[in-house]
Amino acid sequence: MKEHEKFLELAKAELILVNKIMDDKEIRDELKLFHVQQVVEKAIKAILSYKSIVFPKTHDIEDLIELSLAEGIHLPDYVERFPELTMFAVEFRYGFLDEAVEDIHEIIELTKKFIDFVEEYFSNNC
Repeated sequence: MKEHEKFLELAKAELILVNKIMDDKEIRDELKLFHVQQVVEKAIKAILSYKSIVFPKTHDIEDLIELSLAEGIHLPDYVERFPELTMFAVEFRYGFLDEAVEDIHEIIELTKKFIDFVEEYFSNNC
């Protein structure tokens, strides 16, 4: 299995977890959003890997989006919503967050849409 396929497989597995815990009231939104952040991060890294673009070890989604755009990768407009997820990868590990994503269901739907985009990207750019 190629690296980009591994990244996408991990992103999709993480999305399965998100779907399973989404409506569980006992699980904090920060934890759910940590996993959403992981989906997006791995999906972007899948595209970068597919294009043989070296990327830094980072959880910063904005940096990964900027690198993608700088390398000529066209991403859908809705990715502008994803950088807000970065705080859940980094800050959540060190305590509780006072901030939350305005509409967790919307960001999850956009994340699902992004996974579809990545899969299409691979099939259209073979």
